[in-house]
Amino acid sequence: MQNFDGLSDIVMGMIIDKTKTRWGKARPWLLFMGLPLILPVLLVFFVPTAFSEDMKEVYIAVTYFLMSVICYTAVNLAYHSMLPRFSLTSEDRCSVSAVRSVFSMMATLVVATITPSIIGKFGGFNSQSAWTTTVLLYGIIAFVCIMITFLKYIDSLKLIPRTNKGWRMK
Repeated sequence: MQNFDGLSDIVMGMIIDKTKTRWGKARPWLLFMGLPLILPVLLVFFVPTAFSEDMKEVYIAVTYFLMSVICYTAVNLAYHSMLPRFSLTSEDRCSVSAVRSVFSMMATLVVATITPSIIGKFGGFNSQSAWTTTVLLYGIIAFVCIMITFLKYIDSLKLIPRTNKGWRMK
């Protein structure tokens, strides 16, 4: 799986680099892949009980591949590709990266802490509907965050007037 993930990073990087839209190169991929990311995440946690054990393993491998290698790679690479264009100063980029890392760790801690309670309220660990509801809730929250990033991001390189010799850097 890691080999495919490494290859998909390279391919998605090339796709982002060739993208030309009014929203820039990377930002549209948040819009295009934000919602498709939720479906394979849900499918990973919704394994059909009627499948044989072998079919369940194939199903899990395929849905996990779709989620991590395709959809998550597109959103995550687009998100991280926007950072160098966020600001012209390395101090700003470092600050934003540090804040993102801190909030990411905090979110991971919160999710790890509250997920057992949420699943318990929706029916318990052995309840498929509890897992589906919990993952759907997290998927909606993630989609809203991705859309906020899409809507609020400003590409600082677009703010610099173009000269005859290319971009004028301050």
